[in-house]
Amino acid sequence: MRPLELIARKAQSFRSQVFVTRGSNRVDAKSLLHLLTLGAEPGMELEIDATGEDASQAVEQLTELIGSEFEGFERP
Repeated sequence: MRPLELIARKAQSFRSQVFVTRGSNRVDAKSLLHLLTLGAEPGMELEIDATGEDASQAVEQLTELIGSEFEGFERP
């Protein structure tokens, strides 16, 4: 659950709407509860997209966070 918490907290730092998609399920990345409904596990493919003024930064930073496998990221 910790990785999903980190994703939600990072997504909340952006003004844009941020989404994570797994298969046909697309959820609000700012909501830990919504992220939990994806049933995502290590190794699964997720898609990140965003709309708004800082959308490109949101996608870039969340992609970096997930790609790092959350190493070096402390609990806020």
